[in-house]
Amino acid sequence: MSYNRHRRPGESSASRLEGLNKHYGTSIIASERIVESARGHFAFRLLDCVAVKGKKAGAIKIYELLGPIEQAGVHSKNRRSL
Repeated sequence: MSYNRHRRPGESSASRLEGLNKHYGTSIIASERIVESARGHFAFRLLDCVAVKGKKAGAIKIYELLGPIEQAGVHSKNRRSL
């Protein structure tokens, strides 16, 4: 049996993204899918577009989590949809 058969969907990608934190000097990196899910609640900053090993789709956008919108200094009037 393959080890990957026991992983949840996205678990492998999350582990790879976590490994990028050191390279970018960040604490939490999120994929575009996570950013879409958290829109309106958390603020993010676009970091880069990277190729993820094992993904057929090619490069994905990665974002740094800045924090809850209220604490990230983003005002709803001036907030961009990220």
